[in-house]
Amino acid sequence: MQRSFQVDDGGVHVWVASGMRSDVHDRKLDQIADRMMSTPERERASSFVFERDRHAYIASRVVLRQLLGGVLGMDPSSVELEADANGKPRLKGDAVRFNLSHSGDLLLLALTRECDLGIDVECCRPLEALELSRRFFCAEEADWIESLAGNRRLAAFFRLWTLKEAYLKAIGKGLSHPLDEVPVMGLCGEGQLLRCKCLPSLPGWTWVDVPVADSYVAALCHDGGDARISIHEWKGVVA
Repeated sequence: MQRSFQVDDGGVHVWVASGMRSDVHDRKLDQIADRMMSTPERERASSFVFERDRHAYIASRVVLRQLLGGVLGMDPSSVELEADANGKPRLKGDAVRFNLSHSGDLLLLALTRECDLGIDVECCRPLEALELSRRFFCAEEADWIESLAGNRRLAAFFRLWTLKEAYLKAIGKGLSHPLDEVPVMGLCGEGQLLRCKCLPSLPGWTWVDVPVADSYVAALCHDGGDARISIHEWKGVVA
């Protein structure tokens, strides 16, 4: 039965879904995807080399189509998607705005009718945080990361990354825009917590922590001011 979802309350709604990653071929998911996904989506799914990447892409599109179908009151297979001039996906002919992010086993989907928004989730996997911060972040941010050690350094790196990417996705530019031109150090407090939600250097935008599993960091950015943020759990790939 088609589920219904309401996003007409003036707020921003975020769904957190797990089970996005699998190395095992899922025939049931493929059957659902064949009914639900568009031809370009199926063609892209078939282009992935690794099963885990193909599974993640298909699962994210299935969840997205079910959610949008529930919001619009239509069959998920009838949902029409397109890309704007910057390649950001959007609904064709409807005011509902959405953004999604996938990392590891998690998928985050943010929807609203009221404002522009971007969301990012990152799995805190081991990497050379200091080297990457010197390469991609501004000097103040890289210095802060250098002052930390171990897991605190890694958490700080991914916190800065999600704040930057959420903003860039909200304005429709994504990672084609230099990360060091989006200084977000002023948002950060101890560990992964935000000290504040707004920056004078980027007026009109608000950042919000999105609660996720311990090994992940996630952030939402929107220009809806004091819009209420609602977090929902999406259970399973197929609703």
